[in-house]
Amino acid sequence: MSKNSKINSEIESKIDNIKRYLDSKDLDYYDIRIYDSNATNIIIDNVEIKNINEQNTLGVGIRIYKNKKLGFCSSNNLDNYKKIIDDTIASVKKSTEKTELKNFAENKDKVFFKYKEFENKSTEKKTKELLKINKNFLNQKDKD
Repeated sequence: MSKNSKINSEIESKIDNIKRYLDSKDLDYYDIRIYDSNATNIIIDNVEIKNINEQNTLGVGIRIYKNKKLGFCSSNNLDNYKKIIDDTIASVKKSTEKTELKNFAENKDKVFFKYKEFENKSTEKKTKELLKINKNFLNQKDKD
């Protein structure tokens, strides 16, 4: 098993745990967004390299919708999902602000896309693939 497939397997396992926990919370809707960012920062002062720093950030963003109230939480720690979800639900329950969302969360069907080596593709190829996926999704939505 390669290092990337082991990491992906671990992330998928954590996402499954988050989904199961959210399913147990009787929400009208939720979505989970995983972000994985690689950055290289190079600091140059005149002609001298001051610092080179490579950083990977992995995190989760979760939107919840319950009784026409919208909440959002995020964390760079995928292990503390219960606390951030519970805190967000508590905040949503206390909120008096209602959000009318048209064509939003009419059902709890989830769409999950997997990309193989997406980060290695050119920006042009990524754009084309994402446009195709979006077009297919919108066409499917129109049929439903």
